[in-house]
Amino acid sequence: MRIILLLAALLCLPMPVAAIDWPALERELSESAAEMVEGRKAGGVGVAVIADGEIRLLQGHGLADRATKARFTVDTPVPAGDVSRLATALIAMRLVEAGRLDLDTAVTTLAPELRFTGATTEPDSLRVRDLMSGHSGLTANRLYGMYRKPGDAIPPDPLAAPLLLVHEPGMLGLDSNLAWAVLGRVLENVSGRDLDTLAAEELAGPLELSTASFQRPPNLSSAHRKAKPEPALIARDRPALGFVASTADLARLLQALIAAEGGAGWGYLDAASRSELWRPQNAGVALDVGNEAGLAFELATSVRPGVGRVAILSSTYPSFRAEIRLLPEHRLAILAVSNWRESGEVLYDWIADATDRVLEAKAGIPPREKERPLPEAVPMPAGADTDSLAARYVTPIGLMAFTEEDSGRYNLGLMGLDFRADLRDDGWYGLRFRLLGLLPLKLDFVSRVALRPVRIDGRRVLVAWAQDRHFLLGSPLPEQSTAPFPDDLIGRYRLVNGDALADQLEVEDVEVLAEDGWGWIEYELPFILTLAPRIALEPIGNDRLRIAGFGPNLGEELRVIREGGKVQLEFSGYLLEKR
Repeated sequence: MRIILLLAALLCLPMPVAAIDWPALERELSESAAEMVEGRKAGGVGVAVIADGEIRLLQGHGLADRATKARFTVDTPVPAGDVSRLATALIAMRLVEAGRLDLDTAVTTLAPELRFTGATTEPDSLRVRDLMSGHSGLTANRLYGMYRKPGDAIPPDPLAAPLLLVHEPGMLGLDSNLAWAVLGRVLENVSGRDLDTLAAEELAGPLELSTASFQRPPNLSSAHRKAKPEPALIARDRPALGFVASTADLARLLQALIAAEGGAGWGYLDAASRSELWRPQNAGVALDVGNEAGLAFELATSVRPGVGRVAILSSTYPSFRAEIRLLPEHRLAILAVSNWRESGEVLYDWIADATDRVLEAKAGIPPREKERPLPEAVPMPAGADTDSLAARYVTPIGLMAFTEEDSGRYNLGLMGLDFRADLRDDGWYGLRFRLLGLLPLKLDFVSRVALRPVRIDGRRVLVAWAQDRHFLLGSPLPEQSTAPFPDDLIGRYRLVNGDALADQLEVEDVEVLAEDGWGWIEYELPFILTLAPRIALEPIGNDRLRIAGFGPNLGEELRVIREGGKVQLEFSGYLLEKR
């Protein structure tokens, strides 16, 4: 019997993995990275793999500038975009270790000059930790002036105006550039040093980084859009988006987070500070529907046995992309950056494939199942109760309108496109795209998404399931607004203060209309298919409107300006004037 038990125990142990043939693996990953730019008439990419404290792969491919034919190397600086948040978070953790900062201190204590308005009457509940974990409750962006072209005037500081809280701090995860701008102000206040000095003394200096800075260097990579080079835009909110670094410097930064004892980067942060970056900060936040947030990192726990937690950071800076995957349990980090607008999908695929190849070689973990179909029974979010399907939901991407065709079968209108939503046996609705509103087509990415109305914390919300995760989309739209929509606001509006971001989105005018007891704003986004979002507007007084609903990126306010016989709407800094 003991022999049987011993054999059973041995069979349950992980199978030993042969020593990794790093040169062969590096060649394979290098070839796949080169394929990303070959034949695409694109720009360049930089890639890195850091395993067990060592940089195993560090390469650049393609061009930093198609006009001059300058090569994209590992030392080519690029705008890091959202990866800036990791740089800012590392500065914050250095100040924590130095005893200058406590993450649970109220922001109003550390930056009393800031003013807050909106949903909360108690801004003192906003902590530094909330800024770093995406739970500040602050509106996502001050869009106008968010990016500018070299030579353009520097836009006003959004922190000089009252900051809008669209919901209570800690209630719901919301990606906010303004939260990181506030953190930058806090770091400057508690340290007595400006952001550039902090970056030099707390980041670039200790890690011996040669290009890492919140300043724009003269040899910055060009951006590429539709195969044409153009100067990289400049970000206003530097703690959120303005960090610049080369692939080599970003690799050294990640190396410090998984450093081997005595190796490069060891001692930059202590073990507790490093692990705090990827410790879930939002336990108990039911409306996050199971999605975990670290400090700067988005977190996910892989469904594959043995993979464990993955810390994710993605950036979509205009015409630049960046992807980071950090797997703490395997002491593995993988990085890819690019300088052309259309690289998002290929960059993501390279990161995912490279992660699979290293995990397979390092730990014997089989590769992920690509294009994973919906499971037969999609799980409910924790703490959620079943709800009936409403006719209309407001979401960050516009109105979702459900019209019943047969029992359990609905037509779904979204952004000017038509879908079919069919009730599944598990209570979720599966989707199909309808070409020209008539022919149901099984597009893979749509068929792997499911929707379900639920109640969480007493709120009626619509959630989605995609890529093995839940997402909160929005809330039902009531039959009618609580106040009538002003007639003088109805009409077509033109943008009168365009900027670099508006040029990127190619939005020039919008239409405001009243229908079904609500005000609506409609506009077009010219992508592969023309998308036409429809956003519900709710009057909140004579001179203000609010984007209706509860959910991520909902609750933003618009100011109504009536002067000199003209009617204008001010939205996130943009001025729209009625024609």
